Amino acid sequence: DGGEYLCRAENQHGGSSVGFNVTVEYPPVLLPESRCTPAPEGARCVCSASAVPEPVVAFELPSHNVTVAEGHRDYALATPGGAGSGGPGAVTGVLTLRGTLEPRLAVLCVARNPHGSARGQLRFQHPGG
Repeated sequence: DGGEYLCRAENQHGGSSVGFNVTVEYPPVLLPESRCTPAPEGARCVCSASAVPEPVVAFELPSHNVTVAEGHRDYALATPGGAGSGGPGAVTGVLTLRGTLEPRLAVLCVARNPHGSARGQLRFQHPGG
């Protein structure tokens, strides 16, 4: 229900109106493009989430007891709110995994904002299914 609203008041002496914008805030929701795919150096994992205010996204590798977030050399932040990124309030992080991957490696996508958090294990998508 967010968007532009108009408040109008009138009586026998005249009328007045004012426009205003309503922003609806909500906790993060993981987007379907979140997944891992093979890459020449190992794998490329994408964590996309939508929220208002914009979420902070990170990756967790429980078997290594590691969280990878902005500032890590293998983490890149895609353009927030850009075309194809899920629209306004959407943030996409990209993790590059290098070398041979463990057969049971679990990669979790985590998104947080002041209203809550979302977490999900990323699927490994291989070419041809």
